[in-house]
Amino acid sequence: MLAELVKVGKLPPVAQRLPEPGEVMVVKPLKEIGKYGGRWRRGFTGPADVENGNRIVSTDKILMWDYTGNKLAPCLVKDWRQSDDGKITAIFLRKGLKWSDASPHGG
Repeated sequence: MLAELVKVGKLPPVAQRLPEPGEVMVVKPLKEIGKYGGRWRRGFTGPADVENGNRIVSTDKILMWDYTGNKLAPCLVKDWRQSDDGKITAIFLRKGLKWSDASPHGG
């Protein structure tokens, strides 16, 4: 589907939609790489599951939880550092961030 959009000029090629080389975030699959399209099944524990929506869009945040849910991982940032007293956090955004249509992220 996306290749067809590129072919007709409605979407730039992948290389133009990616951040600068070395800045791309790669999410490793837990078991295997899925296939595009199909049916999405996910767990929802009920009305008190306030994090359900966050799990869906967790890859567009500064930091995210890793697949275990116990450790912070970089997302829009390439790295971050926190002062020993916990009062200052420095974040380092990935260079050349773009939205899926290749427009600049603006971060």
